[in-house]
Amino acid sequence: VVNCRAVEADTVRVIWRLSGCVNLGPAGIDIKPYVVTTDLKVGEDGLVNFQEDRFDLPGWDILLSAFFSIFAPAAQARG
Repeated sequence: VVNCRAVEADTVRVIWRLSGCVNLGPAGIDIKPYVVTTDLKVGEDGLVNFQEDRFDLPGWDILLSAFFSIFAPAAQARG
């Protein structure tokens, strides 16, 4: 988690970084690091009733980098 704060009386904003590897196939697939901003709105009952995620990279960039990581030397060496 990079940051977490109330932005309105009923909204919490969490900024967090995602990266890693998916164990798919013999070499795995690397996930390019990116930052996600999540807004969580809370209802009168105190429960989250809405969530919105925004990414600092377009979805196609994340998917293409994951696909091409299959051919990267680091992914090959992990085995």
